[in-house]
Parts: sequence; C-alpha cells; structure tokens
Amino acid sequence: MAIWLIVVKSWIGEKDDKIIAVCADDPEFRHYTDIKELPPHRLAEIRRFFEDYKKNENKAVAVDDFLPAEAGIDAIKYSM
Repeated sequence: MAIWLIVVKSWIGEKDDKIIAVCADDPEFRHYTDIKELPPHRLAEIRRFFEDYKKNENKAVAVDDFLPAEAGIDAIKYSM
C-alpha cells in the first residue's frame, strides 16, 4: 500500500492533515513510490478536491504541501 500525507490548513489556520492510501495492486498507482511522482494534473485534481470538499460547510482550506510516505506513516503512528 502506498501512503501519502497532504498538509491541509483550515480557514482559521488549524492543521487538518489528510492521509491518502492507495492499494499496492492498483494498476494506476502501483508504480509510484512518492506522491510527487504523480503527473501534475493528478496533483491538481487532488489539491482541488481537498480545497473544495469543505465549501458546502462554508469553510475554506488550503493545501500547503504533499509529503512523502514517511510523513504519512509518522502521522498515523502519532495518532495512535
């Protein structure tokens, strides 16, 4: 499984990081080892999804960065 961390901040500056996990057998993503290897249009789609998904709640968010698997794994361990 590929795991990536997306650094997201809410409109009031709170961190609201998101984890993306992709099945290791997914034919579209199995050859990627780092989220920054994804094509620019795919990163733009992911960024747009996270910027838009809170609009129904009248909350604005900003995607600050895409971080590698190690950061995602560390975030999961920290939350346990």
